[in-house]
Formats: sequence, structure tokens, C-alpha cells
Amino acid sequence: MPPMKNNPSKDSKSRGNALIPLVFALIVPPLVTYLLFQFLFWPKMEKTMDGGGHEGGHGESHSSHGDDHGHGDGHGGGHGVSFHKSFDGIVTNLAGEHRTRFIKVSYEIGGSDKKFEEAIDHSKAKIRAATMEYLSGLTLAQINDNPRMMELAGKQLKKKLNGVHGINGVIEELSFTEFSIQ
Repeated sequence: MPPMKNNPSKDSKSRGNALIPLVFALIVPPLVTYLLFQFLFWPKMEKTMDGGGHEGGHGESHSSHGDDHGHGDGHGGGHGVSFHKSFDGIVTNLAGEHRTRFIKVSYEIGGSDKKFEEAIDHSKAKIRAATMEYLSGLTLAQINDNPRMMELAGKQLKKKLNGVHGINGVIEELSFTEFSIQ
């Protein structure tokens, strides 16, 4: 039986349609991976790592949010907290383990007292020293054995900082922006 004129045979040299699956296989998977990472995984990772907090710059920030009447702009999600200060990159040795392990923290403190900024600005060195004193009393075992250690450390550190001379209990909230063991 002779081949039909309009029917391409197996021996035809036309390969234009074979490139479509190849292009599809080479371009679509990396594109889908990038889009999933960019819009799904990355925002979830940032939220998890930040603890819902805010990124701080280097050093202490010198900005306040809101006015002197306790009306905040919603920054930080506190209850009427209108002033914030950041303390970044505080590093100290952990207790035990021959003091070879280090902890590095950064945190933001907030308060609504009109004297918050003045008290914090005048006590920066004392706050850093009290933070290092508290952290150097922690052990690696304490941190690893307690899944809620960051929350507990935040409460205990806030209590310690409010007891620093000159602070007079103006710190209403403390949120870690970094909490890492090295």
C-alpha cells in the first residue's frame, strides 16, 4: 500500500514539535521552584525566624513611635507602647561547656512612659552589661531543653533590665530579633 501524500511518515525530518517538551522541561520546573520559594516559603521562613518581630539596624535606634499621650502607630503590636529602642549584636559566653559556646542576641524594647527614651539613652551601657550578665548565666542545656526558652529569656531579661538603676520599670515589652548559639 502506498503512503498517502498528506500523511507525514515516520521517516519525516520534521522535529519542530520535539523541542516544545524539551523547552517546557528545562524552563518550567526552575520557574515554579523560584516562584514557590519567593512567594510561599521565604515569607513563612522570615515570619518564623523573626518571631513576627521587626528587623533592626546596627547599633541602638534613636527613633520613637507615637506621641507623648501613649498613642502609638501600631508598630510592634504592643498595648499602648509608643516608644521603641533596639539593641543589636550582644555577644557573650554561655555558662558551662568550658565557656566555649557563645550566644548572640538582638532585641527591641518598648514602653509608653514619657521618660522611656531618656531613661534608656542614659542607661545604654548598663543595659548591655545587664544583658551580658543574664545571658552568661544560661547554659546550653537550659536553652536546648526548653522549647520556649526564647520567650522565657525575654520575660526574665525584661525583669532584670527593669531593675537596672535609672530604668525605673519603664520597659513594658522585650522582643528578640536575633537569638543564636555559636
